[in-house]
Amino acid sequence: MGHDTGHHVNSVYADLDDQFKDMGYSNVFVGTVEVYPGVDAVAKQVKLYNPHKIVLLPLMIVAGDHACNDMAGDGDDSWKSIFKGAGYDVRCIL
Repeated sequence: MGHDTGHHVNSVYADLDDQFKDMGYSNVFVGTVEVYPGVDAVAKQVKLYNPHKIVLLPLMIVAGDHACNDMAGDGDDSWKSIFKGAGYDVRCIL
C-alpha cells in the first residue's frame, strides 16, 4: 500500500502494479490509501487471483499512521479488516 497523492504522478502506482504483472509477479498488487488504485480496486484483483493468504506491506519510507491504521489497523475500514472480512488469512508487515 502506497500513500497516494492527488497529483497526476499518482498514476505511478498503477504503472508499478502493471510492471510487476509484466515481470511475472501476478501475486503482487499495488494500491494506495485514498486515491486509485485504492483498496476496492486491489480487492477486485486479489479476488480474481484467489489466494488463501495475503501479506500487506507499506510502500512508504516510514510506516506511520497510514500503515499502522489504514493498512494494519483493527478498524472496519482498514485493509487488514477488509481482507479478513472477505475470508483471507491476513498478515501485516510494518
